[in-house]
Amino acid sequence: MFVTFLMPYIDRGQGPIFHWVMTAQMAKFGPAELTVIADDRYFALPLDWGKERFAFGVHYRHPTSTEWNATRKIALSRQIFDELERDSRSMLDAYRTLLSRDYPPLRKALCEIFSSLVSRERPEAVLSWCNVPSLELAAAEYGIPVIHNELGPFREPHYQGTIYFDFDGVNGRTSAARDMAAFRDEVRIQPEFSALDLTALAQIFLNDPARIRPHSAPEFKAGAALQVEDDSNMIAFNNGLTNFELIFAARKGIRPEDVLVRPHPHGYLAYGPKLGVPDNSSDSLHFISRCEKIFCTNSSVIFEALLAGKPVFVLGDSPAAALSSDRTSGMSREDLLIFLNYAFAGYLAPISVLFDAAYYRWRLTYPSHYDIYRTHLELFRKTRSGA
Repeated sequence: MFVTFLMPYIDRGQGPIFHWVMTAQMAKFGPAELTVIADDRYFALPLDWGKERFAFGVHYRHPTSTEWNATRKIALSRQIFDELERDSRSMLDAYRTLLSRDYPPLRKALCEIFSSLVSRERPEAVLSWCNVPSLELAAAEYGIPVIHNELGPFREPHYQGTIYFDFDGVNGRTSAARDMAAFRDEVRIQPEFSALDLTALAQIFLNDPARIRPHSAPEFKAGAALQVEDDSNMIAFNNGLTNFELIFAARKGIRPEDVLVRPHPHGYLAYGPKLGVPDNSSDSLHFISRCEKIFCTNSSVIFEALLAGKPVFVLGDSPAAALSSDRTSGMSREDLLIFLNYAFAGYLAPISVLFDAAYYRWRLTYPSHYDIYRTHLELFRKTRSGA
């Protein structure tokens, strides 16, 4: 049995922000395999019972009313967050607190829930779409692993869909750097291993690999790929760097007219032409092709640029931070390619395994990084071939 924890209280003006995650989990795991912990607003929204849905690259079916009623749901009391609301300057401040540090009232409530669950049936893992220290501390007290998921950087329509799967965290505080290093050590004693070059990796992940072949010299010395201002990447995992400051990092030593500034498609703010050249590229791939190097805080553009072979400077707490050009300058080309192989095909998982109970149970056996890489690579290749 799995337990899912959905970020409570915070809605950023959009309602329960992971409602779609809950419905996808209910449909894919089924009532017998899932217990849901959330605030009561998640359980109050109407559902399209049994209807097919496509959201964020994920195909799933809404649960039926029978499945909904059969799924165990545990509502967190609104009173748990009274102190958080009182002490926070804004909803974003409250969001930062839950993402960044222990909030004792939530931890204590979760400990009570886990104590009750463990007395009947020990959960195999807790699933979370965010880093929540209170959750991780409560789960650790009862010896329950936490699996962090999120949509990966390679997404339809340009790429095969991917997800993040990490026992330590997601977006920030991840195991990615440690996993890449461990994979390198493992494959050194695997005589049959041969790292794929970027061209081969692009053939697997990119739906049109010709998109990243250089057709002309870059127009700009640097590109700055901005984040959504209220995203967790900027709220908690930006190393204190705002979008404004990222632009100035990209501009270091060069003129504003030499920097292409790409706002996030879902961003709120307009960054004027005095800061850099506003990007009018057709998509992120086009943006990357126009720049000699890319600056990011914690963006999916990082992985896209790495696949395109562009130098990337990662300034936030990102799973790709170990691949930032300032950190790989002393790395051999062989080691860098091994790190990239694991980042793309080991650390990232195919979107087809999202909320697949058999896959999650396999990962809970803690297979080697080499086995994870081989399994993922086979799945990615099958998807590419249509098998």
